[in-house]
Amino acid sequence: NGTGTAKRICVVTAGHLSTCPRMLKAADALTEAGYKVRVVSARYMDWAWRADQDVRRTRSWKWTVVNYDRRAATSKYLQSGIRFRSAQTWAKAVGLGRCPFSLAVRAYSRAHSEILRAVLREPADFIYGGTSGALAAVAAAAARARVPYALDCEDFHSDEHRDDPEGRLFN
Repeated sequence: NGTGTAKRICVVTAGHLSTCPRMLKAADALTEAGYKVRVVSARYMDWAWRADQDVRRTRSWKWTVVNYDRRAATSKYLQSGIRFRSAQTWAKAVGLGRCPFSLAVRAYSRAHSEILRAVLREPADFIYGGTSGALAAVAAAAARARVPYALDCEDFHSDEHRDDPEGRLFN
């Protein structure tokens, strides 16, 4: 990076490490290029968590896990679920055209608040994120930290939902 001090980059996904190969590829490439990389990912499925352990064994970057697994983090699972369902109910009641962004992101991503806090837990000079459930958290974290960010939008996420008023609320 030419400055003598390694820039700190936070790579963010709302998925498991083992289910997000592009985020792994980015973290590995940035580490190899000399950046100090921290990856923020989620834990909510047992089978993927076991695979995450294998994926992590061969990596040197730092890893922060947002755990809302039903069995391993029961209180966080319940708390995030109540918030998620409440936000969805309110977002539907308010309607697509009048739904505040802060409500919409919590209605779309169960772990938005937890991912946002995890990203902000340590300083970063740049934040890079992928997976639809993490995009708003990446942008919000970058705004709060006053650092640049980039979003991996290679996937066609808007085609993952129904094309009706309720489905468009979550696009």
